[in-house]
Amino acid sequence: MRHSRTLNAPPHAHGLRRSRLAWAAALSVLSVGALAQTAPAIPAASAPGPTTPITTTTLTVTGIRASLQQAAEVKRNAPQVMDVITATDIGKLPDDNVAEALQRVTGVQVTRVFGEGQSVSVRGLPLVRVEVDGRTLLGYSARLSPPENEQLGRNSGLDTVPSGLFGRIEVRKSPIAAQTEGGLSGSINLITPKPLDFSKFTASARLQGTYSDGTQKFEPGIQGLVAQQFDEGRIGALLAVDYTRRTTLTQAFERNNFFTRTRIGAGTAPGTSADLNGNGVADLSGDRLHYEQFVVDRSRVGINGGLQWRPSPTFNVLLEGIYSKMKTEREQDFIAWRYTGRAITNPAFDGNTIVAGTSTGTLQQAGLFRAEPTESQLLALSTQWKPGQFTVSTDLSTSQGKLDQVIRQITLDSVNRNVPGTFDYRTGVVPSLNLGTFDLSAPANYNITQVRANRLVGSMDEKVAKLDVRYGFVDGFFKSVSGGLRYRELDAKSEAFRSQVAPARAEVLPYLKTIDANGFLDSIPGSFPRGFLSTVADRDFILQRATNGAPLGRNAARDYDLNEKALALYLMADFDGEIGGM
Repeated sequence: MRHSRTLNAPPHAHGLRRSRLAWAAALSVLSVGALAQTAPAIPAASAPGPTTPITTTTLTVTGIRASLQQAAEVKRNAPQVMDVITATDIGKLPDDNVAEALQRVTGVQVTRVFGEGQSVSVRGLPLVRVEVDGRTLLGYSARLSPPENEQLGRNSGLDTVPSGLFGRIEVRKSPIAAQTEGGLSGSINLITPKPLDFSKFTASARLQGTYSDGTQKFEPGIQGLVAQQFDEGRIGALLAVDYTRRTTLTQAFERNNFFTRTRIGAGTAPGTSADLNGNGVADLSGDRLHYEQFVVDRSRVGINGGLQWRPSPTFNVLLEGIYSKMKTEREQDFIAWRYTGRAITNPAFDGNTIVAGTSTGTLQQAGLFRAEPTESQLLALSTQWKPGQFTVSTDLSTSQGKLDQVIRQITLDSVNRNVPGTFDYRTGVVPSLNLGTFDLSAPANYNITQVRANRLVGSMDEKVAKLDVRYGFVDGFFKSVSGGLRYRELDAKSEAFRSQVAPARAEVLPYLKTIDANGFLDSIPGSFPRGFLSTVADRDFILQRATNGAPLGRNAARDYDLNEKALALYLMADFDGEIGGM
């Protein structure tokens, strides 16, 4: 549910046609940008007598037109291939994070996890550098774990960054010498508003709510910004806050991997004859049928603040910072019938893929809890001095990213390792599975195969110093010559822990639960497990039992300690002119 306010045209604007008024009013509902239009003065009549003063009227139109003009102007003046989204676009769309805001940019592909945009690729390549105002924004994605973050030290998980903190988002598809290296496919630059961008006291707020049918929860989303100027516009302060929370229920058929089998003779797996030459024939067959549900509790808070001092038109000092924190907690229950390597009788084929048949398999059921709180923060102090045609800029910044991932799981395996089942992938969106008389909810049918606890602590810290000098030419072929120096030091560390045991059934009985047969994928027809046994991933029991009271064991295969230092010098010229009349 979103609330918006319509800005009506003032009564004195009757000179415009009604259609234009309606268009301007409609645009004002969608936008937060402003386009000022000033009506020209009407010349006085040449008749004799005193001249009557003519009052001019200013009509301010707020709409997407201003946003498009701003974006086009930025792209036109950019020295590289670039796409731009301005604050009007971000503010008027229900985007939870930066990844979702970027899905409207040509050449950008968004990866979604549990229904929310989480990472992006540019022109099909995932190695994308993320910056805020040209500075590295470090962080982890709240999806899996650091090995899946291919861009260690170069990127931030875009699901952790609220889109409402930024005035403009740039997607740079080609590099220039002045940019920091690290983005193979491109870079994303998030531009924050500055305190002195506002000519007077400014305050804005946005409140929205999201209702999730699965969890039957109504949860808020809040954005706010306050900016004020002091000392006749020489000093400015700004604070922006963005908070969202969402709890969702996802039920699905998931993760069925297909692999190659070889059938050699009649009656053997998968049960058809060899080819005319007696050779084995390769077919593709599934490895499991896996049904699961997730309850994901996700909350995100972002804060952006800045202090700006401009004692003269030629000198500017800016202290600014951004902080974001995302809490993701997931409760997962699943049932999987694994028939890997088993003989398949009465197989049905679609090409060389087995899409139906009868086999035997092991049933595995589990309850899992996973928490992945992440933090990102960036603090920077910059100056800019413009003596004559020169511009001298300095920038000192520090950026940190943190992750503390926790996983707790209790797993059940069927006592019978050969549970017969008949499957069919052709029955609808969810494949069917008939397990005959096997009672999925009877504790006596299962062994407690695993009580597991994992923890992974990751951190990244980068410090950067920059010096840039630019000389702008007034006339001529060359527009400017610039050069600069950068020093960057990055430290990244990961420590992983893991412990597990196989306890007796009696210990786990208090933590068993049953998934409701009437509520699992109830809107989808088909014959497959609707109700099954799962477990409550209780924190105290798992930590005590998995470690027998001792600390978690080290998982050294996932540990790393990285230090990187880089010194760069660049020189760049910008020119503009005609060649052959073009």
